[in-house]
Amino acid sequence: MLAGDPGPSGPSEGWIQVKPRKTRPGPPPEAPPPAWARPDGLWLLAIVGLALLLRLIYVFQYQANPFFDHPIMDSRNHDLWARSYLSGEPFLPGHPYFRAPLYPWFLAACYRLFGDGYLAPRLAQALLGALSCGLVFLIARCFHGRWASAGAGLAAAGCWLMIHFDAELLDVPLGLFLNLLGLYLFTRAWQGGALRFHAAAGLALGLAAIARPTVLLFAALAAAALWLANRREPRAALRRAGILVAACLVPILPITIRNALVGGDFVPIASQGGLNLYIGNHPGSDGTTAELPGGMADWRGSYFESIAMAEQALGRKLRPSEVSAHFTRESLRFAAGSPGEWLALMGRKFRLFWNRAELADNQPIRFFAERYAPIARWLPVGFGLLAPLGALGLLLALRDPRRFFPLWGYTAASAAAVIAFFVTTRFKMPAVPGLILLAAGAVEWGAGALRARRRGPLLAAALALAALAAWTHSRPAGVDPQEAHAYEILGMREMERGDAAAGIEHFRAGLRAGPRFAAGLHIRLGHALLARGDLAGAEREFAAGLQCEARHPREFAMGTLGLGLIAEQRGDLSAALAHYGETLRLDPEQAEARARWRRLRGEGGR
Repeated sequence: MLAGDPGPSGPSEGWIQVKPRKTRPGPPPEAPPPAWARPDGLWLLAIVGLALLLRLIYVFQYQANPFFDHPIMDSRNHDLWARSYLSGEPFLPGHPYFRAPLYPWFLAACYRLFGDGYLAPRLAQALLGALSCGLVFLIARCFHGRWASAGAGLAAAGCWLMIHFDAELLDVPLGLFLNLLGLYLFTRAWQGGALRFHAAAGLALGLAAIARPTVLLFAALAAAALWLANRREPRAALRRAGILVAACLVPILPITIRNALVGGDFVPIASQGGLNLYIGNHPGSDGTTAELPGGMADWRGSYFESIAMAEQALGRKLRPSEVSAHFTRESLRFAAGSPGEWLALMGRKFRLFWNRAELADNQPIRFFAERYAPIARWLPVGFGLLAPLGALGLLLALRDPRRFFPLWGYTAASAAAVIAFFVTTRFKMPAVPGLILLAAGAVEWGAGALRARRRGPLLAAALALAALAAWTHSRPAGVDPQEAHAYEILGMREMERGDAAAGIEHFRAGLRAGPRFAAGLHIRLGHALLARGDLAGAEREFAAGLQCEARHPREFAMGTLGLGLIAEQRGDLSAALAHYGETLRLDPEQAEARARWRRLRGEGGR
């Protein structure tokens, strides 16, 4: 037996058998701490807690906003749609869904559980927003170190844009949470996770699609990437991509079936896609205006006007899917017939996406955030910071495209889904967490390069960052500050409340802020002065408004209606008739002008 070899009854020293020594039992090994008490768990709790605190402060401060309990535009339509569920009356009876229905369902559930006030849904959205920040941290940990991931989570927690939209009755917080949940689960699948991650990712992305269907672009890209990454094993490729696609369809198919049964039409989720494509891709589009050319400002009115326009163009009754297809063809016809104009428009939208300018479609964002929620003034993380850092992170991620595909693929798909249609800050929001994740990678790379004293790459990155920052902070032509519009809608709210003096103050402040909304401001100011009996002042404002460029014929109709009211008060009935007739030509649905025109004509409302 060799020295040191174990013998039949114990260890040995040379030829001599030695009994094993008795040792006292030591203390049992310590159990690992629970997940929440580990470093990542503590960071996750801290990020979610801070995010929730900031959002709660913002929501309670934001109650000073006069529109907090008086939703307008898309928020109002979401509110009406949710309440229609509670009342049992369909919002658009007999029609397929025009817009994705998940957010109105969420809103209706909040009303059912907590009452019909507007605070509870915002508090629920604050919680969703805080959980989204936790998901940002978890996604970042799949790619970055702990400190960079914590920075990403904290940036999301303090991003004033994310906080602001969590306080609005819009689909952003619900959509972002589901997008990020799908991205996290897909990342786990992409990094070799079990098939259950593929199924869970598909399910989350399908739910996200019935909140905002544009996420389907990333879902399709993710399925294609899974196929390509596993193409050497066709069965595995088919299984992984197929499970994701099948799971994605699970939440969507019931919507498709409902649309077929109720509306008698094949509409997978919503029928607004073609119309939105046309709004952002027609001759004269500026790439930001979210209105049907010549149509009504609200989407419910635009829905029926779009049907009328398409049916007039084709000369027959159309189903909603055919209306959408008509506007899609019109968009493609514009791109094919005027390629230079279309490419210039796409270039403008590309720049608008990466620009820090706030592009409102419901109400000016920064104006209302800082005016009614002072905490927003102390939150530095916004698009102006994230766009250049995120763009640099995108360039760095593309050096290893396979590894970082979930990050750059999600961000690129989110950007493309906006640029293809039209660009507003609200529609850019799905890309914001992607930019945060890419920016965290850029900062981590920079810190590593600094420690390694890689001066050449650091200098190149610094120059690229400076160029990107200058580009994203320069204001594109035709993009004006939003203060004038903010004062216009504030004045309108005061007029609804019956406070003409406050309305006059806001309208005049809007005229001082800039010329873009001058027509509407002059005309609304004229009506406010008319309400106070100042006929001469009102006449001057109506005349000034009619000399400006109007956003819509209905603005001019308001002005000619005002001139008719003045003429009638002065006893000049022939002039009043002429003004009312012009009003009806500009806006055939103007009820007050029609009633007064008929009365003056002696038709008695016939």
